[in-house]
Amino acid sequence: MRYIISQKGQIPVVLSVPHGGTEEPAFLPFRREGNRMADEFTQELAMEISNSLKGVWGEPYLVKALIRRVKIDFNRSQPEACEDPVSVKYYREYHGDLRECVDHCAETYRRCLLLDIHGRRGAGPGAPQVVLGTANYSSMDREPVELLLNLLGSRGCTARHDTGGPYRGGFITRQYSDGMVMKGLQLEVSREVRQDGEVRKKFAAALAESLWQGRDKIIYDSR
Repeated sequence: MRYIISQKGQIPVVLSVPHGGTEEPAFLPFRREGNRMADEFTQELAMEISNSLKGVWGEPYLVKALIRRVKIDFNRSQPEACEDPVSVKYYREYHGDLRECVDHCAETYRRCLLLDIHGRRGAGPGAPQVVLGTANYSSMDREPVELLLNLLGSRGCTARHDTGGPYRGGFITRQYSDGMVMKGLQLEVSREVRQDGEVRKKFAAALAESLWQGRDKIIYDSR
């Protein structure tokens, strides 16, 4: 069975889904430390985003892990992610595929936008549907972030940017972004959006349309 899935795309967007896996192979040990909670429904969300992008623009690159986070945390440095040699093999496969996709995207289109898709449990009145993380604007400048927030808001999506909290941007966002040619966003999407098929589809469409409309500034830096 393949536990790491990747595909090349047709537009300068890469989707990374490190925490949506549901498989627990018996030959891999359980992690003993760190957050072991899966980001449920992020695999389904990524496919909705991919389908929506195909509808307005083209097919994005995609890398996703099918292994559950309790076994390997792909959004951590390797010493934090896992210890067992076999687990390390899958960890390296994920990051090898992600590096290949990001580099191919940047070489082909001269720009690359990495969307690292996660889920958060925060909910309730006033809670945003999505929190964007840029590692304190190191993976994307303030102006394109604010543009994306405004475009999402105009389509009925509640969104905010996190600079100092737990959703400000993790290992993958920092590792694969330079803020110039390779830009990165960590998307922390609420459970209410992820678990409801219709809401999930609507959110994915709003995100795809926003990226398409704002692509000159968000991805290409044109003014």
